[in-house]
Amino acid sequence: MKYEEKTILESFEIYSNLASKGQCLIKDFTSYTIDENVRALVDLFADNVECTVIVSSENLFLIPLAVASPFHISNESLKSKYLTSKHQVSDIYLMYFAMIVFFGLFYDSYLTIEPVLEFVSMETWLNEVNLHIASLKEHDEETLKYHESDMHYNWLLIIEKWSLIDDINEKSKVQDGRTNSHVSFLNLVKNFMLGEDLINDIGNMEYELTEKAKDIIGHYFMELEYNRGILELLYKGENDANNIED
Repeated sequence: MKYEEKTILESFEIYSNLASKGQCLIKDFTSYTIDENVRALVDLFADNVECTVIVSSENLFLIPLAVASPFHISNESLKSKYLTSKHQVSDIYLMYFAMIVFFGLFYDSYLTIEPVLEFVSMETWLNEVNLHIASLKEHDEETLKYHESDMHYNWLLIIEKWSLIDDINEKSKVQDGRTNSHVSFLNLVKNFMLGEDLINDIGNMEYELTEKAKDIIGHYFMELEYNRGILELLYKGENDANNIED
């Protein structure tokens, strides 16, 4: 299909803003929502770099769909910005696991679109991670390895990493990246989510989802095509978190 020069220029302006910032205000680029040709071309640009454009009430977001996408946060970038030199790949696996558990607390089913909670406390989050780790431990190694291949998650490494964290330091007054405790680790994950505008810190060690997070979860994270059945394993409600068998 041939596009007019004006359409191409408008589309590229929107895409270039998304590519540089990851998001932009709809009010600044209304042509994306009102001109189907502009929208189709922006979506095509995004698709060519293995991304998708998510529309919220106020923003457009550019979300990578694959590790190969140049807009995917690499392990090296994540470690340099949010973790410390001592952290390894296993910490990144555990980090994503803790985020999935955190998001799952806001929804009563992996098919729910709207959150059922307004905020989650650090204590609730910690308890939920412990519950899911305990649930995973109930399965034999062969079963966990089988689901590692289809879900692309190293469950055994996640269990091992969480188990190695020292509970003795759990009540330390300082819970930062240098403290080997579960709360300290969740603080690192919290800082990542704050830095990526996925949560707001409302005080008293309580956190709420941002509109960006809600839109990503509702339009992308809940899709079975992308979550590889992980939410069926972790979310409460219609699925038993203690059963990961097909």
